Amino acid sequence: MSVKNYALAALDYTKSIESGDASSTNYYNRGACRIQGGNYKGALEDLNKAVEMDPTDAEFNYERGKAKHYLKMYSAALEDLNKAISLDPKYGSAYNQRGNTKYEMKDISGACADWKKSAELGNATAKLNIADFCK
Repeated sequence: MSVKNYALAALDYTKSIESGDASSTNYYNRGACRIQGGNYKGALEDLNKAVEMDPTDAEFNYERGKAKHYLKMYSAALEDLNKAISLDPKYGSAYNQRGNTKYEMKDISGACADWKKSAELGNATAKLNIADFCK
């Protein structure tokens, strides 16, 4: 999907929220669209609302961790990614993203451990990260 399409989808979620359907799912979906469109600050605002409404949703915590990562809020991103993994220990994408965040924090061994776990859970991107960064 192109950035333009993500922006249009975000507008649809905005209309739903403004018309009274301010559900955690709509905030999450708009936040996810905003990440794909490069609006990380707007995404974080939406994902904060989604997590506030449903703190036990692993996907909400994961996506908020991604937004924080892109905003270079690495320690805060780790907290959300740790929470996502604690809520769903088989969440391969969360391990991969946590590996990416650890890599940015110069924790290469921690990053490689997370990428290996993610790869074990079937994440193809993690396998590429291992090949590139875990010699």
